[in-house]
Amino acid sequence: MNGVRSAAALLAEEIQKSKEYNDYHHLLEQLRRQPALYEQVQQLRLENFRFQNGPEMMDSGTYKVLEKKYEELLRYRLVREFLGAEARLIRMLQEVNDSVSSAADLDFTFLTTNGQGEKS
Repeated sequence: MNGVRSAAALLAEEIQKSKEYNDYHHLLEQLRRQPALYEQVQQLRLENFRFQNGPEMMDSGTYKVLEKKYEELLRYRLVREFLGAEARLIRMLQEVNDSVSSAADLDFTFLTTNGQGEKS
């Protein structure tokens, strides 16, 4: 277990040295220097998160309002660059997570079967 923890600590260090991580944090700091714009971006991110992870579907009117806010914020170069950097960092972290998780070879067939090897 100590080897795994040591490797995880090294991985965390490498992530913090990565271009994706540093681009994201550099742009985040630039965005924070513009409090009004930062707050708008944060509100959009929160609404988008709720839309993607909430239990119910967003109605088309609410979706159109969210889409319009997104389009308006994308007029700002800093917002476009920040959201792009965030997406690249998240993608990198997802790839790392997929790589590490696949090594564990966990049995998730219960998600697609009735527990007896038959498709649900």
